[in-house]
Amino acid sequence: MKRFLFLLTLSACSAGERPLQFNLGNEAVQLDWNRSLDSTSAVILDNVMEGLTSYADSLHGPRAELLRPLPALASSWSVSEEGRVYLFHLRSGVFWSDGVELTAQHFVDSWRRLLDPATGSSNSYQLLEIVNAAAYAAGRLRDFSKVGVRALDPYTLEVRLRRAVPYFLHLVASPSTFPIRQDLIERFGEQWVEPGNLVTLGPYRISHWNQGEEIVLRAYPGYYGEKPKISTVICRMIAEPLTAYTFYENGELDILPRDLPPSYARALLSHPDYRSGPKLAVNFLLFNVHRAPFNLAANRRAFVQAMSRPELSSFFEGAQTPVKSWIPPGMLGHDPTLGIEAEGRVSKELAGKPLVLRFSGNDTWNLVFQSMQRTMAEKLQLKSKLEPLEAREFTKLLSQLTGPARPRSETLPHLMLVGWVADYPDPHSFMNIFTSSSENNYMGWKNARYDELVEKAVSTAEEASRRHYYHEAQKLLLETEAVLMPLFLNSHQALVRSSLSGVHLNVLDKWYFQKVEFAESGWNGLGRGILQRLKARRTSSPGSS
Repeated sequence: MKRFLFLLTLSACSAGERPLQFNLGNEAVQLDWNRSLDSTSAVILDNVMEGLTSYADSLHGPRAELLRPLPALASSWSVSEEGRVYLFHLRSGVFWSDGVELTAQHFVDSWRRLLDPATGSSNSYQLLEIVNAAAYAAGRLRDFSKVGVRALDPYTLEVRLRRAVPYFLHLVASPSTFPIRQDLIERFGEQWVEPGNLVTLGPYRISHWNQGEEIVLRAYPGYYGEKPKISTVICRMIAEPLTAYTFYENGELDILPRDLPPSYARALLSHPDYRSGPKLAVNFLLFNVHRAPFNLAANRRAFVQAMSRPELSSFFEGAQTPVKSWIPPGMLGHDPTLGIEAEGRVSKELAGKPLVLRFSGNDTWNLVFQSMQRTMAEKLQLKSKLEPLEAREFTKLLSQLTGPARPRSETLPHLMLVGWVADYPDPHSFMNIFTSSSENNYMGWKNARYDELVEKAVSTAEEASRRHYYHEAQKLLLETEAVLMPLFLNSHQALVRSSLSGVHLNVLDKWYFQKVEFAESGWNGLGRGILQRLKARRTSSPGSS
């Protein structure tokens, strides 16, 4: 009865008042875009800010080759000196939300801060192809004027690269490269990202942030481009899939972008709002190579061989695909024959060794690791301890692993669950993170031969050569050294209200709200949709066969 009265109330509202309701999934949001690491924060940042380029208008297909960076804050650009010099021409008349006009210096300030060792950003690797950027990031060069980026005038940014980088236009679409207001950072310090202090220039502004509950975005009237179709977006923070699904069915969410409840997974395939598609994302176990027993490659291989990926993936009811290789399908260098088979092999090499496995995730991941714990006891005679972390705690741990005050190896867990989503649709986004200089190399594994192979792969444009180098590098990473255990390919499994248009699933897991709109009239369409679902649920439940 209450639900029926609720629907009547909604129907009385005008069409223009209906907000878009999106589930972020957790509360670990980092609004400092130079430092932000996670896809949850990227949803907010991609809608309140912009970079030199963007994908907002180009998400017309799910494959990597369909993603093309388009002009955003840069209206155009030119490339010279065999791909090593970029001139970006900024749009005039772009204003921050406090009325200050955007200039090229705001990009220079941002990139200086991103590369500054004192910032401790693990995203600095995205700019290391710029002349002298690596030396500045390592602290060997203190004069930033010698780094290959400068403002030629208020509307022209010059970038000099040490070599041609085919994916550079993708890098400048990343949140970590967005412009900043150095004057506000100096004024507010670390508090510059607080909603009352934060100044942005994207299609939306943060109107309200209820910690742990929701972030409310409202259209920014001073935005230079096309105004958002929907003026208000409510981004909820519901971590548990079943709870989020209940919100969706009750009309309190319009987009459930990920983590559908596994117990409903197969039934949801026939849900009228169900959408799926590939994503350049892999979940994997990362070994602490500096802590016994995983300081030995033989022990790491024995662990992988004892597991069963299909058994572990069964808890997700088809939502996760087992994988043993590293570069995902659809990318140059993907080879499903690489990697170690996880075949439930019994081994006594690790018998009696105590292990700690640290992870962050929902209840389903808890079941996965409880199963893994049983396997460790049965197949390896290992004593293991599970340490689940809240999303915010895990994000803090990753930040510590990339910062100047890195924890000692012996204080870190033996195993850690990590997920990686490509920053750009090129295999280097996956291979680069295990190079010796990468700040995303969380456990600090170093191998000169691996570094050499990855460097050779990125230094040539010839596909056959790149494929060869990546094959050899992956073989070293996954088989010889067994630095990680790939677990699952992470694909899009989403619910999107059928009355919405302008929603695109893409391989980089980008979510732009600017052109999303309700096809049906306001709240009336929502009311009809919920009534239809209530009728359907009288005869069948989502978990029924």
